Amino acid sequence: MICKLLRAIMTRGTVVLKEVTPGKRFLIRTGSMPRIAFRVKLLIFFTVFFLGVIILHYLDILGVIHTINYLMHRQQDDTTVLCPRFAGGLGNLMFQYASAYGIAKNKNMTLLVDAESELNQLFSISGVILPHVACWFLKTITDSRSCAFNKDTTNFSADHNYQMQGYLQSWQYFHHVEPALRRMFKFEAAVREKAESILKHAIEVHQKQVGSQALTFIAIHIRRGDITTDRLKNYGYNTASLDYIRRAMQYFSERYHRILFFVCTNDMEWAKRYLYSKNIYFVENQTREVDLALMASCNHTIMTVGSFGWWAAWLANGEVVYYRYPASRGSVLRKAFSKEMTDYFYPKWKPML
Repeated sequence: MICKLLRAIMTRGTVVLKEVTPGKRFLIRTGSMPRIAFRVKLLIFFTVFFLGVIILHYLDILGVIHTINYLMHRQQDDTTVLCPRFAGGLGNLMFQYASAYGIAKNKNMTLLVDAESELNQLFSISGVILPHVACWFLKTITDSRSCAFNKDTTNFSADHNYQMQGYLQSWQYFHHVEPALRRMFKFEAAVREKAESILKHAIEVHQKQVGSQALTFIAIHIRRGDITTDRLKNYGYNTASLDYIRRAMQYFSERYHRILFFVCTNDMEWAKRYLYSKNIYFVENQTREVDLALMASCNHTIMTVGSFGWWAAWLANGEVVYYRYPASRGSVLRKAFSKEMTDYFYPKWKPML
């Protein structure tokens, strides 16, 4: 019947549905329709159809159904819900989850997490995992400074369910639950095994050149690529200089012997052009989670700019050197940080220019 209906529309016919046997069969009769009237009706049909698809996608109706169903069937003594609205890259997602988890723990709330979220695919995170989550209809708490701790963000009553929106990029939101987060942020087996195989290969290559010796691994994360565009430079992103990277490498070379540097970057051509040494291994053509897992396996870290490198340093949990001025003075991005950027960078990490 549907095929006949579509055929009738496409042949510019009028459509009449007539029930022959109750609930079973229909006749479709077509007649002529003026060309203009047909085009108008066809335009209306497709406009309504595509608007419906867009609205359903935007409102995430399936997620709303799963979320409301969970909220309605909770026990009366269950805690209220905090639902982080995830956005951005992997480093952003980790900040949003870690901060929401820390806030939820402080307020005895339950986190809602989408089963299809990237974090749930990579880690064994804590929270109520639903097939699909959408919390836009809940009261929203918005973090106004993406790279600083904001007391107002946590100044709410846990008597209601909330959606949490913003990047929440400050260790102060979650430092009290750090041990739990370190247990959760263990990569799933396939990612770990891939990172370990790269590490093993790098060691074999290096030992062929310098002999079998114990090594200290230093991860270098270099973000260039996107932040070298005019749009992000105007927003306030600074690109770490080559001099900074070389000074940071020299710093570790003076403190440790038999070092092997692992370079992960979104601008490998630049890195290979300017960084050359027998004790450098370039990690190429890997997924971002494998890059992050490999850097997490290193002893120490050299950061440049961005949340991805931040989490590489946090996961490795060794000595960290970071680029002192990731945001240009007076820019929109700089205003997102606290005065000395201490809300963002750990106090024990070492700044360098």
